[in-house]
Amino acid sequence: MDSVKSSVAFWDEFLRKYYWDDVLTLADNYPESRSLIVQFPTLNRYNYVVANELLDNPDTVLEHAIEALSTIDLPVDVDLKKANIRISDCSEKIRRRDLRQEHVGKLIALDGIVQRATDVIPKTTVAAFQCLRCDEITFVQQDNNRFVEPYTCGNDLCGRKTALKFVQERSEKIDFQTIRLQELTEDLRSGEKSQTIDVYISDDIAGSVLPGNKVTITGVLRAYQRVKSNNKTPFLDLCIDANYIRVNEGHKTVTLTYEDGQRMREKASSPDIIDQLVQSFAPTVHGLVLEKEGILCSAVSNGYKLRPDGTPQREYSHTLICSDPGMAKTNLKLALKAVMPNLVMSSGTGSSKAGLTAAVVKDDFAGGSLSVEAGALVLADGGGIGLDEFDKFKTEVRSLNDALSNCQFEINKAGFNLKLWTRCFVVAFQNPKYGRFDRFVPLTDQIDIPPDTLSRFDLIFLLQDDVNDEKDRHIVTKIFDAWTGVEEEYKNIIPLEDMQKYIAYAQTIQPKIPEELRDEIVKKYLTARRRSTGETVAVTARYAEALLRLSKAEAQLALSDVVTSEHVLRASRLIDASLDQTIVDEKGRLDSDIINTGMGKSQRDMIKSFLNIVRSVSERSGGLAPIGEIILECEALGFDKKQIEMLIERLKNVGEICELKGKKFKVS
Repeated sequence: MDSVKSSVAFWDEFLRKYYWDDVLTLADNYPESRSLIVQFPTLNRYNYVVANELLDNPDTVLEHAIEALSTIDLPVDVDLKKANIRISDCSEKIRRRDLRQEHVGKLIALDGIVQRATDVIPKTTVAAFQCLRCDEITFVQQDNNRFVEPYTCGNDLCGRKTALKFVQERSEKIDFQTIRLQELTEDLRSGEKSQTIDVYISDDIAGSVLPGNKVTITGVLRAYQRVKSNNKTPFLDLCIDANYIRVNEGHKTVTLTYEDGQRMREKASSPDIIDQLVQSFAPTVHGLVLEKEGILCSAVSNGYKLRPDGTPQREYSHTLICSDPGMAKTNLKLALKAVMPNLVMSSGTGSSKAGLTAAVVKDDFAGGSLSVEAGALVLADGGGIGLDEFDKFKTEVRSLNDALSNCQFEINKAGFNLKLWTRCFVVAFQNPKYGRFDRFVPLTDQIDIPPDTLSRFDLIFLLQDDVNDEKDRHIVTKIFDAWTGVEEEYKNIIPLEDMQKYIAYAQTIQPKIPEELRDEIVKKYLTARRRSTGETVAVTARYAEALLRLSKAEAQLALSDVVTSEHVLRASRLIDASLDQTIVDEKGRLDSDIINTGMGKSQRDMIKSFLNIVRSVSERSGGLAPIGEIILECEALGFDKKQIEMLIERLKNVGEICELKGKKFKVS
C-alpha cells in the first residue's frame, strides 16, 4: 500500500476507511458547512508516500482528494462538489524567516499572530464572458494574482477576436480575505525582529480570524512577481494560500516538565518563598521591594470570565511604574522580560498607527484597501505585555479604558464592526511629563495619562530620586558588586532558569477565595474607606476589586490553591503603599479624586480661590486683572510662585481664564 501514489481512487478508499462518519456529518450540514478536516498524521500512518506527495505537490493531491469527496457515493441526496478538504497538524512547520525558494509550491505550516485583516469580500474563481456578437458564454478559470480575460469567442462558428463582456451574475464566486501574519515574539531569538507574510483565505474559512488571534496556518507557499511603479521586477513576493487555520489560545509558555512542577512545589514549601522571589527579581537593583512584588503579582495574574449578569470580571492586574531618571526603571523592565521570555514588549516612541488597541489603516497591504491593524494589547492577548514610554502611545482613550478594564474593546470605523480581545496583564513604564517629579505640581499634571486611564491600574508606583546617604551608599555598592562580579550578594537568589519556570508554573495556579475571607476583605475595605474625610473620599469600590485580584496573585506566587489571610495582608500592603504615593493631598488626606478625576479636593479649592482673586482684581481694575496684583493676593493666601504659574497655565489651557496684552487676565 505504501507504494501507491495519490489518485481519486486512493482518496475514495482513505475517506471511507477513516472519515466516513465525518463525511456523513458534512453531508448533513452542507452547504452551511463545506470543509472536511483530515489530520496529516492519520494520512501519514496510512500511506507515507501519499503524505509526502501531499507536502511536495499539494495542488495535485488536494485536487484528487476534493474530487473523491465530491463523487463519493452517499446514502443521502447531497452533491458535495463545492466541499473542501483541509489538512490539519501538518508536519512541515517552519518559521517565516526560514522560508526559501525551495519551499514555493509546497504545503507548509506557520505559527504567528494576525497583525492585520481585511474585510471579507467576494472573489471570482470562474469568470463568465459574453460575446457581443453571438451571445455565447465563455467560462475562464481565474488566476490567484490577476484577472484572466479571453480575447476570442468560444463559439467556433463565431470566432470573433475582441474583448468579451464580463458577466458577473453567471460567474462563480467565493468569499475571500487577506491577513498579515506576524511571527510570535516568543519564537524570536535574541536580536531578531518579527517578520510578516500575507495569507490569502478563501471560502468558508474567510472571516474566521481577527487581529490579535494566535494561529497556526497550513497552506501552500506561493511566489508572485513584484511590480514596482507598474514595472515588473525580477523579484518575487511570498504569500500563503491558506488551506486550514487553527486559532490557538494564549501565548506559548516556558516548557515545564512534571519534574519541574515537583521542584517548584518544593521551593514553594518555604514559608518565605514570596520574599525569595522578590529578592531574586532584578537582584542588582537595590530596594524597591514593594515595586518588585507588585510587578511579579501582575506577571502571574490571569483570568477572565463573565458574571451571571453579563458584566466582565477581570483577574489580570495592571501595574504602572513612573520614575525619575536613573531609578532603575529600565532594569526592572529588562528583568521582567528575562523571567518571562514570552512577554510582548512595546514602546510608545516606536509604536505603529494602531497604538495600544487597533486602527483602520490604508496602505499597500491588500492592494491599498482598508484593513484593521492590531495594536500592542491585542497582540498580547492571552499573555502579558511590558509597555515602555506608556504615555507616548497614541490611542483613543475610550478603547484603551475598555481594553484595560474589560479585556476587550470594540472598533467601529470605516465599515468595520469588531470586538477585539485584550486578555493580558500590563506592566507599564514611563518618566514624568517634565522629566522629574515636582512636589509643587499636581500628580496628574506630571503623569501625561488621562485620569480615567490611570484608575485602571491596581498599582501605581512613583520612583523619586531623593538624596539619602544610606540609600545612595547601598545603590552604588550594588552597582560596584555587579561590575566586579561579587557573588556573595547573590548566593541566595533563585537562578534565572528556575525563576522562569516558577513564574510559568505560578500562572497555571487558579486559587480559590474561600468564604471565610469575606469578613477580612470587607474589613480591609472599610478601614480604607474610613480614611475619608467630610471633604474627600479615600477609596472607591475599585479598591476591593484590586485587593481581590492582588490577593489571588499573591497566592499564585506562593503556589497556593487557596487564598489565605497572609495573601490578603500582602496585597493590602502593596495597595496602601501605592495609594500613599499617589493620592495623598497637601494636607495628608487620601483623596481618590486625584486619580479618578485628575483633581483632588485641595486642588479644586485652590482653583476656586484663584478664580475668585482674578474676578476680584478684575472688578477693581476696570475689567482686567494685572498679573502683579494677582500674584500679591495669591501670596497673601499662601500660594507660592510655582503654584501660581501652574494655575495660570492650567486654567488658560481649559479656557477658564484668558490672557490679554500686558499680562492682564480675566475669567472667561
